[in-house]
Amino acid sequence: MRYLVVAAHYTSSPLQEKDGELLRPEDLGLPAELCDALREWNEDYRDVIPLDPAGRSAERAEIEFLDQRGLQLANAIERSLPGGAKVGYYSEGESRYLKLA
Repeated sequence: MRYLVVAAHYTSSPLQEKDGELLRPEDLGLPAELCDALREWNEDYRDVIPLDPAGRSAERAEIEFLDQRGLQLANAIERSLPGGAKVGYYSEGESRYLKLA
């Protein structure tokens, strides 16, 4: 069984092995529309990554919205990955896992 994590990343892919190795979604055989949705979500989350705690507090609604999208993407990857996998989700806005792999 493969264990992956979806986590917003400022300069790289938001998909990684549980040990931290970054992965390109296309290299896993994921559908193109899912790869595009993952990249779009990551781009949207980049505005949150550099915020300090006060800034994150002010952006609470946006972080919750982005985290819901991220959880949906993690679940879609889990269902779509050939050979199966457990896919966790790490919230950069909350600085914690919302779904463990």
